[in-house]
Amino acid sequence: MLAAAVEVLRHFFAPQLPVYRHLPGQIASWVRSTPLRAATTVTAGSRPAILFAGYLAVLMIGYPPTALDERGKPPHHDYDSELLDLQLRWDTGWYLHIAMEGYRYNAETGTKEQQSIVFFPAYPLMTRVAALLLGNRELSYIAGGTVVSLAAFLLALAYLYPLAREHLEDDRAAA
Repeated sequence: MLAAAVEVLRHFFAPQLPVYRHLPGQIASWVRSTPLRAATTVTAGSRPAILFAGYLAVLMIGYPPTALDERGKPPHHDYDSELLDLQLRWDTGWYLHIAMEGYRYNAETGTKEQQSIVFFPAYPLMTRVAALLLGNRELSYIAGGTVVSLAAFLLALAYLYPLAREHLEDDRAAA
């Protein structure tokens, strides 16, 4: 009740435009901003190169013998294409499991085996939302996780650009 009373008083004594009126204009100006344009250029230029380098590394170097399972297959080898399997490395199995099925904790084993509860829930939650929008299949979860990761990378670069401009010259801040 107190919060509602404070909100009513604030509305009468310090009126402001509602969020839905000024938010589209702010989003449009941010999309046209220099930090986001520079971040988009870096993201679009670097991510395909990183994916290609990873693909070449798997094809040319392969997997160490200790990474193979009992059948001789690499971990998280769900597809016949190594290009599709590139997205299934490191902690991806944990995050996909959490996004698709939720957290699990086995109290009997406790700290003797790895548990999914140690992973922060923001990334699996955003992956789940993206996957539901993309069709709610296993490949949708992989694509959703990739989209969420790329969007987070883009926003992080856009956030770091003004910080870099404070400490570097203009031409070095964009690089």
